[in-house]
Amino acid sequence: MNKKKQNIANDWGILSSIWILASNDENPIITYEGLKFRLGLSDEYDLITLIYKHGELFRQGIPQKRLEVWKQEMHEGIHIPSWIRDIKDDKRRNEKIDSLSPKDAFRSQFRTEEKSPRSEIEIINWGLEHIERLRKTELDVKQEKTRILSAVLVPFFSIIIAGLSIIFSYYSQVTNSNLQLANIDLKDYEIKLKPKQDGYANFMNCISKSFSQAHNNDEFGMIQSLDNAEKTYYQIQPFLSDSNNERIYDGFLQFSNCCKSILDDYKNHKIVEHSDSLYKYKAFFKDKLYGALFKK
Repeated sequence: MNKKKQNIANDWGILSSIWILASNDENPIITYEGLKFRLGLSDEYDLITLIYKHGELFRQGIPQKRLEVWKQEMHEGIHIPSWIRDIKDDKRRNEKIDSLSPKDAFRSQFRTEEKSPRSEIEIINWGLEHIERLRKTELDVKQEKTRILSAVLVPFFSIIIAGLSIIFSYYSQVTNSNLQLANIDLKDYEIKLKPKQDGYANFMNCISKSFSQAHNNDEFGMIQSLDNAEKTYYQIQPFLSDSNNERIYDGFLQFSNCCKSILDDYKNHKIVEHSDSLYKYKAFFKDKLYGALFKK
């Protein structure tokens, strides 16, 4: 149990290390097993989920054709990663190479092409800053939960005290109760309604911008808008139930992949009409997110 908690606490540091390796390794193909070997992680550590949650940085899987070329190179003694080289028995080493499948590896979103060069320092720095922003947002969300809990407990105890004071003074109890209700209403607006309103508006604005930037072949702008959308989502996440959070965040990941697909279509000179996709996702978020935030 302690080991699991420690892994969760170190997720952001591990993610930064993965980003640097995926950006700077000679071979753009990174395997999950190789990462655990290089970073000294336990077999139980869930790298696949960590990579999946950050599709803006990493692309899961590799094409079968590229994998076969890499396997042949490793059989010829070329581009052998350290975790494969560490297998001393030739037969076991070859079996491990042959057993690799496309889902056992991933790549940086900026090194998806065959023989992609190492990423430029500006891209590496952007990724590290992006990870740091997400880490701070997660910390802010946790602090916000604590703040909301405190805001609920304080009025609760105030009500108890006001209830006990009725023994001494009925008039004083009524006056205090009215003031307390007014304070609760004001705090309700400041702590719950206004962050919901601002968060919902900002999230929908980022969704529209990222879709438009994808259509305009603006990759960097699209990634920034998706980043801002995700950061805004983390701010309103404490107001969602577990079931709504899982459904809406899954919809956001699908929308992100849709934007990336649109960008890929433009890169590959495919003419595809995607306007229906925007209407579909905007309708989804208006229905599910708005309902979860503002309807009981």
